[in-house]
Amino acid sequence: MRQLFGIICLILVCFTLKAQETESLIRDTKHYRFQINYWLNMHHLLWTEAFLNEHLDSTIIDKELNDKEQEALDAALNYYRENLIQEDLSGGAYMTPFRVWIINQQEQIRQTPTQFQAHMKILSGFYSTYYQHFWPEHSRACKQVIRRNLELVKSTEEAFVEQITTLTRQPWQSGQIRVDVTFLGKISKRNLRGRPYTNLLPTHIVMNAPKDIGVDGTWLELLYVESARQLIRRNANFVSGTIQDVAEINKLEAPKPLWQAYLYFFAGKVTQDLLTQQGLEYPQIYMQRRGNFARYYTLLDNHLSPYLKREVTLSEVTLSLLQELAESKQND
Repeated sequence: MRQLFGIICLILVCFTLKAQETESLIRDTKHYRFQINYWLNMHHLLWTEAFLNEHLDSTIIDKELNDKEQEALDAALNYYRENLIQEDLSGGAYMTPFRVWIINQQEQIRQTPTQFQAHMKILSGFYSTYYQHFWPEHSRACKQVIRRNLELVKSTEEAFVEQITTLTRQPWQSGQIRVDVTFLGKISKRNLRGRPYTNLLPTHIVMNAPKDIGVDGTWLELLYVESARQLIRRNANFVSGTIQDVAEINKLEAPKPLWQAYLYFFAGKVTQDLLTQQGLEYPQIYMQRRGNFARYYTLLDNHLSPYLKREVTLSEVTLSLLQELAESKQND
């Protein structure tokens, strides 16, 4: 009897430890709540692998699986190829409500909405394979990137919020921004480099944990860029409105992605200044270093820098920028 009781206790302890290992890690700062969700990480892996299989005939999975595990993986990938990779990982008619629901689920899901039941049956079938072969690496990388950046976030977030809201004339959202950290980021046929993505109302950011973090400060800058998407939007708020008004009034053409170039520039420059104050060398911001909107960087640096110093209005620098763009087109 004692032996049986001991075995039962051991099973319960192992089950409890396993559940704890897959629960969302939560770390809080004043403006952010960082979490690592087991199901969201699994979802990202399967979507990314299915997408690469379908569009590029390539793979990111190099694990040695037994027949049963391989069967579970194949079933999951077939489901994703047939049903899910047609939508962007960051959102869509199905992907958006699924993401909103799944990020609030712990390891033990008690009730699944009807529209997600077929999907969750597939994920549940892949559960043990993912847990054994992928989750240790994914979880470790996600925890590492949070640990590496948490104190830096805490020491700079208040100043970032103050400066970026001043530049954009928009209030920061009330309450913490939820940030889910995943091993794999968003990719597309045009951009195979895993990267963060954001959904708004409320702001929810998914940051990935790249194997090569690269330049210290990059992860923080991208977090702040994504955070600022609530303040600088395509067809709303002060910055985009200023670009559209200046272009319309002066009969000038504003490139469609210009609002997003402003976003990367403003958030990047504010972050660069804060990192410098923290004693970190950060000579180039992300858009300058990685080529995002590279054709605009010099133009933005020349024209928007006085606005960062609050020496001129955004309308004035936007007008001079659009005029130079128009002149360069005429000379081409």
